[in-house]
Amino acid sequence: MIKEYKFENIKVLYEKLVNLGFTKIDDIYYKKINLIDNFDLKIYINKEYIMTELIDTKSNEEYFLHKSLNANGEFNETIKSKYNEIIENIKEAITESIKITNQNYELIKLHILNKFGVIGENVFNEDDSLVFRIKDGKKWFMLMMIISLNKLIPESKEKGIVLNIKHDQDDMENVIDNAHVFRAYHMNKKMWLSIIVDSSLDLELAYKLIDRSYYLVENNKK
Repeated sequence: MIKEYKFENIKVLYEKLVNLGFTKIDDIYYKKINLIDNFDLKIYINKEYIMTELIDTKSNEEYFLHKSLNANGEFNETIKSKYNEIIENIKEAITESIKITNQNYELIKLHILNKFGVIGENVFNEDDSLVFRIKDGKKWFMLMMIISLNKLIPESKEKGIVLNIKHDQDDMENVIDNAHVFRAYHMNKKMWLSIIVDSSLDLELAYKLIDRSYYLVENNKK
């Protein structure tokens, strides 16, 4: 079985699956499609994934070559094309993008714009990550991400806005509270912080830390 697609930062319209011919069995929606002669595509959808099994009905074994980057040939390309078309049509029919935002994040963006004349840039080809660079420079002083907050708070089951910013190494312990301010996720923890932006965030503290990050990066200090 292949985990074809993971639902992240999207709303899944499960009610539409019935109209697409899926049958619900416990917590899984299931449908079997005859992809081409002697090949059946089994599709399973749960709360996290679209999963598939492509079965060669002659051998009753699962076929994987449609997922191989090295497998060529007209036959396999036909299977791959039909498979991808079906999966993309399902994704388009049952999902809607979710933009996670909140008032404090909007105020933070306004603060950065007013003070430094900077707006976020999408450089990762992802709608939910933005880089903020120092004005007239290439180096960035803040990264906005939408992540599962359990990467910072293990017991959390939510997604949220997180800002990665630079800070003075000798002052890290003075600002980390492990409630809103943490050693950075996915970056050098000696000189970068992560801030969870929610309704209870102290905005004045956030502004101060972001400003400090800007000046550290601008002056290339560690």
